[in-house]
Order: sequence, then structure tokens, then C-alpha cells
Amino acid sequence: MDSIYCQFAYIPLTYDSQYEDRIDLKQDVRFYNELAQEAGGRVLEVGCGTGRVLLAIRRTAIDIWGVDLSAPMLEILRSKAAVEGLKCRLHQGDVRDFGLKRKFRLIILPFRVFQHMLTPEDQLKALENCRNHLLPGGRLALNMFNADMDRIIQRKGQPLYEGSFRHPVTHRSVHLWASTVPDWTEQVIRNQMMYHEVDDNGQVQESHIIPLNMRWTHRWEFEHLAARAGFSVEALYGDFEKSPFTSESPEQVWVLER
Repeated sequence: MDSIYCQFAYIPLTYDSQYEDRIDLKQDVRFYNELAQEAGGRVLEVGCGTGRVLLAIRRTAIDIWGVDLSAPMLEILRSKAAVEGLKCRLHQGDVRDFGLKRKFRLIILPFRVFQHMLTPEDQLKALENCRNHLLPGGRLALNMFNADMDRIIQRKGQPLYEGSFRHPVTHRSVHLWASTVPDWTEQVIRNQMMYHEVDDNGQVQESHIIPLNMRWTHRWEFEHLAARAGFSVEALYGDFEKSPFTSESPEQVWVLER
């Protein structure tokens, strides 16, 4: 199976099953939902994927639009919205250069969307493009992991994650093994995601190896990026409960103002 299909079809198809038990991915929904309620509408989620956050907000009758690079993920989102009778305005586009004829009170980039910007140039383009889609006084909220350098060093070449889940179509067990190699010069974690679908007899029926790279960004580095893009920092939290940010915080949760 070619790599393009793996990246743009296999992952969207199994995404919800892979992440459905992550506790932190329930905490961020509450956080972003609260911001959407404060905005009262005119909300945009960039990197909306299969709708984990967007649908939760839409269920509260908030006017929220979505943008994602992956057409298969958007199709899954549309199908889920149709089942619930929810109308969603969805657009395919890249965070760095999507163009919508509307400005928003709130733009959100949940989970690791911003960390897929692998260079400072791409990061700045993403921030500037989001700012251009905000109304005056509008907010941009996003989160990224707070890089634990000791953990990155210890995990070099070792499993970053091991787990299993049920494939939503074949119903086979999918075993996931992910390894990581840090690129210190580029500040990029280069992951290899290895999926093995196993039948009831324990025989591997399908295998997929998918690269997944993410950039880590330190606190003051991001604050300078935000300033260059024309934002002021409203808040920085260490988690989705709005705890003060410290070196031990698991997340950097940013709220910026245009």
C-alpha cells in the first residue's frame, strides 16, 4: 500500500478508534467548548479532523466552521454530523494559507495541529493566516505538549507509544507501535507509526508504517512567534484546568488576542 493512501486514508479511518480512550482528549474538549461559549459564535476550528472537538461545540448550537487538510477526515466528519442532524460548514485547506470570506471571534487549533508546522517559517505563516481571519479583539487558542527533554532523550529509538484498538471496518485488532528519533537541529520529533492488523488467530493481515513528525517549541520561543504575528498573550496555562504554567506542566495551552 502506497504511503499517500496510508497517510490520507488509513489514519482517518482508524483515528477515532485510536484516540477514543485518551482522557486528556476529553479535557481539551471542555476547555475549547468554554471558549466557544464565551465567544458566542463565529468560531473556526483549524485542523478539525473527524470532528472530535467541532461536533462537541456544534451540539451546543454554537456557530462553528471547520478547516482541515485531509479530505477523507472531512468526509468522516460530514457523515457523523449528518447522523446527528447537525449542519456544519467545512472547508479543505492548509492552516498556512486557507482563505475564507469570513472573520471569526475565536479560532482554535486543538491537540497537535500547530506542531505539524515543522519550521519557524511555517509556524509564522500559520499564526499570521489565523490572525487575518480574526475580528479585532478576536482570540486564537491552541495547545502543544511541553517538551520534556529528559524523556525525549530516554525514548530515543524506544517505543514512544504501544497500544491496541479495534478497526472500525474490519473489526480486527490493531496493534500500534510508535518509535521516535529527535532531530535536535530542527527541533523535530520524527516518529514512525507502525500499525499491524491481527486476525482472531493472531496472524498479521495488514501492516502500515506511517511517518508522523512534530516540532517542539519552547515557551519563550512561541511567545516571540506570537508577537511577530501581531498577537498579544492573554493567557498561558499548564493544562486544560487552567493551572499555572511551570517547567513540569504537561501542556502549553495558549490564548492569544488579536
